[in-house]
Amino acid sequence: MPARLTTLAIARKNPMSAFPEFSRPAGLRYRVAVASSAAALALTGLFWPLFRNILLMPSFLAVFLAGWFGGGGPSFLAVALCAGGLDYFFYPPA
Repeated sequence: MPARLTTLAIARKNPMSAFPEFSRPAGLRYRVAVASSAAALALTGLFWPLFRNILLMPSFLAVFLAGWFGGGGPSFLAVALCAGGLDYFFYPPA
């Protein structure tokens, strides 16, 4: 129980210490989101026969990685980049 009390005391002094993803520089968090989205699109193109019916699977991994490493903002960026990239590169025009 004392360890929990010290954690709460530290969180009261510095609220951002409770969220380690916010202790990383913002530029790094967003670069990881862009890089993971690009890697997901590259993996989708590289393994096209495997991902033909489930195009979103590598993109889910990119969004999870961006959210784990950087928080909400970078994960929303990863969602937008993956959705735009999948629409542009892999879905045929109507």
